[in-house]
Amino acid sequence: TRDGLQMSRQSLWDQISRLGQYFVQHHEQLRCEALKHSYVHLDFSNWRMMENKGGSKWWFLVCLTSGKYVYMQINPRRNQAVVHHLLKDYNGTVVADGDAAIKSLARSRSRNKQYPLFKLIPISDFSYCGCWCHARRPFFKAEKNGISLASMVLDWIGELYKIESEAKKEANGDDVLL
Repeated sequence: TRDGLQMSRQSLWDQISRLGQYFVQHHEQLRCEALKHSYVHLDFSNWRMMENKGGSKWWFLVCLTSGKYVYMQINPRRNQAVVHHLLKDYNGTVVADGDAAIKSLARSRSRNKQYPLFKLIPISDFSYCGCWCHARRPFFKAEKNGISLASMVLDWIGELYKIESEAKKEANGDDVLL
C-alpha cells in the first residue's frame, strides 16, 4: 500500500502472469533473431538459484548474442543438450570460451560430417571459434609469474585487437565485410 495504491496479491499475480505470457513469445523470437546473424557469441556463467526453504543451488545463465540481439536463459545443467537446443538449425560461426559442452557439440558436428550414415540426431552445422578474451587469461597469469614469452603473446593478441578495431571501422557495421 505504498503511496496509497492498494492492490490484492491476486491482482498482482494476474498482471505478472499476463506479462509472462507476453514475454515467453518474444523470448524465443530473440533467440531466432540472434541466430540469423553470421556469427554469435555464446557464454555460460554460474547463477545462484534460491530455493523456497532457504538455501540455494548453482544453475547456469547462458547468454547468446549477435551484437544486436541478446538472448539469456537459466538452465539447471551445462551440457551438450543445452547448447544443441540453443543452436538448433544454426549454420554460422559460434564464438565461445573453451566450455566443454560447446566443444563437445562441435566435435559431434565434425563426426557427423565424417560419418554421414551414422547421424543419430541432426546437429547444426556451425563453426566453433575460441574467444580471445578467454584465451588470453592464462597468458596474463603467466606474465604475472615472470614468464617473458607471455608478454610477447599478449602483444600479438593486442595487435589482433587493433586489426579488428580498424576492420570494424572500415566495415561500417556491415557483418558481411567483417
